[in-house]
Amino acid sequence: MGTISPLENISTPLLKKLEAMGRISKVKGPPLAIVPDFQEYVNDLAGVEVTELTDFLDAEPADLVEALDMSVDEVAELQENTYHWIEPVEPEEQSWVLGDD
Repeated sequence: MGTISPLENISTPLLKKLEAMGRISKVKGPPLAIVPDFQEYVNDLAGVEVTELTDFLDAEPADLVEALDMSVDEVAELQENTYHWIEPVEPEEQSWVLGDD
């Protein structure tokens, strides 16, 4: 697997080109309620609008630290241990939310 990174600073035309070249792909993950490591945290994370694994990986660390009452290191370790649940979205499943070009 490659690197999972937010790409909000990349222009829509460049995202389209990278996607067409197969260089990037959106990712998907399951709802946290079905991930064994998260069942005890589902209610706390819902309070900061984190309901899916991808939400958890995209969330601000400070929000997660507060919601989970964990240290930054504990949150980072929990995030690191979740990547095996992530899978690329096949091109026909992707739905980019695009602005006006």
